[in-house]
Amino acid sequence: MSTISRLAVVLCLIPLGMEARAMSPDDIFAYPASHKTCDRDSTHQSCGNMGCDERPLDVDCGTDCCGEIGCGSDCSACGFGLCDTLGGLIIPQPSCRYDRTKCHPIPQQGILFGLLPPEYFLSDHCFDDFIQPVTNPVYATDPRSFTRARFLFISQTVPEDIFGGGDFQVYALQATFAINERFAIIAEKDGFIVTDLPGLAPLGVGDGWANIALGAKYVALRDVCNQQLLTVGLMYETATGEADALQSGTDGIWNFFASYGKEIFDDTHFVGVFGWSLPNNGSLDSESIYYSAHLDHEVFDGIYALVEFNGRTYIDGADEFPLPIEGFDLINLGAAGVDGQTTVTAAIGGAYKPNPHLEFAAAWEFPISSNRHLFDNRTTVGISLIY
Repeated sequence: MSTISRLAVVLCLIPLGMEARAMSPDDIFAYPASHKTCDRDSTHQSCGNMGCDERPLDVDCGTDCCGEIGCGSDCSACGFGLCDTLGGLIIPQPSCRYDRTKCHPIPQQGILFGLLPPEYFLSDHCFDDFIQPVTNPVYATDPRSFTRARFLFISQTVPEDIFGGGDFQVYALQATFAINERFAIIAEKDGFIVTDLPGLAPLGVGDGWANIALGAKYVALRDVCNQQLLTVGLMYETATGEADALQSGTDGIWNFFASYGKEIFDDTHFVGVFGWSLPNNGSLDSESIYYSAHLDHEVFDGIYALVEFNGRTYIDGADEFPLPIEGFDLINLGAAGVDGQTTVTAAIGGAYKPNPHLEFAAAWEFPISSNRHLFDNRTTVGISLIY
């Protein structure tokens, strides 16, 4: 095996390690001691097959050719490129401006007030230019593996021709725990629901706790150089909520999903999600497929504008609720006669991300399909703390 092949293998295998800590060039390359000395008399204007004059580790020289290791190179032959894996298959990458050796800074103190070591549950910070989808917050799953707590406030109005109108609010806390840069535990649905639905009040509808949904996701494709991810996951909703808040009437719902993220232009990002909600008991809960699309652009440093689309198509209605009206995302009424019905919404909003660990976002959402169900319009506000 040639020397450059060995280097490529080393670069590709390093990200698979479970230990998350700040890495130096010494951690990445094994090289002769003589190469640690910067030869400032040499211009290094030509690129050898090992980089600049076959000196891949003259990092301190600051030559025009080499730049940073693997990234930021002005000479395409000098950038070693970074690699990633897709199910264990090695994918060589060209030189890029995202240096994976620098995107895992270790905090000074671990989570839980320092009770756990800093490297535990460390987020994948190689995709920090992305922001999370804002609307459809339970099902529009971010493809990244990160540890975060997101405080959510949702206020939704109901069309006046549906139960006389009204509104409801949701106060929730979402949590995600990154086991490593590929695997994460998710808790996407919980919280307290406050309702003001006069038409349903005689039926006992009021305030109460929402069901809880837990699951996991796996980043099957993690391409740092091209800033793209493909994640698959599973989430299970249990009947832990209260019937007064139009919750708990379920024998459990399985949600299978895939989430794809990509930086399509500088400072512009796309996230697309597709999922399937499959109830354990088809007479209590409706079966449906759902889909979301998120597009954002960083207008100024840390300030993003965004547009989003969400949809849900009901495959098979249930028998729990006699009218052909469903709850879209936060509520599953188990309605009869909704087979084949589709509701699609659009949203506009923005986000402020002053640093990789804090994110504020808000969006206003409205239906664009003729079939609205309980959806008239909705405001979603989120504050995220990312470890």
